[in-house]
Amino acid sequence: LIAKCKLCGRVNSLVSVSVNWEQSGFSITRRCIYVFLSDIVKDSYKPYSIDDSEQYHPIVKFDCRGVEPTAFDPRVGWKAVGTESGTPFDDIDLSEK
Repeated sequence: LIAKCKLCGRVNSLVSVSVNWEQSGFSITRRCIYVFLSDIVKDSYKPYSIDDSEQYHPIVKFDCRGVEPTAFDPRVGWKAVGTESGTPFDDIDLSEK
């Protein structure tokens, strides 16, 4: 997730850090002294099908506090199932643009 800090205005990649709190983790902006929460909302993952390809369809929701998301870089680890064949595809790499 690429985000803009609401205090300093810098646009940075967020760095994930795992913690043992209620949230599964938090993210910090690089070169900024402030720490902000950025997490995926529990149970917000939604499947994306061929029927959704011509319209806006959210696939995940982020809870961002103190930062404003500006871009999403999906990278690796995605899964898909063939529409007609039902063939599963695991660990899809979406990092190439």
